[in-house]
Amino acid sequence: MHRLPIATIIACLLLAVRPSFAAVGSDSALENIELDPVTDHLHLRQHAATLKELVDKTRPEFVWNGKDCPWWAHDLLWVTHNAAGKPTFAMNRAYALKLAKVQRTERCLFDADNDAQSDWFEYAREVDENPAILARDPRRGVVYRAAWHSLPNSGTGHILITRQLFFLCDVRNHWQFIGEGPEERTGRNGLANYYQISVATRIVWTNELSAPVQVLCTETETHECPTDGNRAPGIAPLSVRRDGTFGGASPGSVRWNGLSYIIVDKDEALEAGCSRGRLEDLIHH
Repeated sequence: MHRLPIATIIACLLLAVRPSFAAVGSDSALENIELDPVTDHLHLRQHAATLKELVDKTRPEFVWNGKDCPWWAHDLLWVTHNAAGKPTFAMNRAYALKLAKVQRTERCLFDADNDAQSDWFEYAREVDENPAILARDPRRGVVYRAAWHSLPNSGTGHILITRQLFFLCDVRNHWQFIGEGPEERTGRNGLANYYQISVATRIVWTNELSAPVQVLCTETETHECPTDGNRAPGIAPLSVRRDGTFGGASPGSVRWNGLSYIIVDKDEALEAGCSRGRLEDLIHH
């Protein structure tokens, strides 16, 4: 098997543009929003004049993000335990909003019904009652992964995002936020191009007492253009990969390693615009 840098074959492949939510970022609050709990399926769970007041009210274990999110939203997470003593993770996003009937900006947390959509808000409260256990070490502790799903998008792309949050519970039952991994996504770009991002992870224990965990990840982005009525014949799915790490001494953001790549067998033709001869020339050069 051979890895081909995606830059090498860009002339042979036409990748669809990655779909995303509409850009609505602003340094100020979103103003004069009318929320109808019946039609919007959102319910104000808690609010406060400032983020500090909201944190004091709700006492989350971790708070992250902020100015890089739409409307200066901050993400909050609470660690609780079920009847069996197993940890569960509750996530919510604090939006800076000026509601129509309130004269000042409030930091707001929302609950969402099953029918809620993400026209205004991508995330609301979710509880992961069965977080994945990724690794155990008798001296370092247990590594957990919590999943946080976006609200369904009402557009034609039907984009769904799953955020992956990684935590270490050490042998003293102290919690450490390792970092947020790459998002997993499913949806469509256009009427026929199906789109998926999946992420595989592997835990590596380090020798650093303050940051004993590093996460290795491989993100796989797959596009598929199936046959659709009078459209051109379908194209075999194409998967583009890239590798990265996060955690360790620098928790939080993913550090990507080099270029994206695809994996091909030199004895197979790539069914996405490259001939067998051209593909073998690229492999051998």
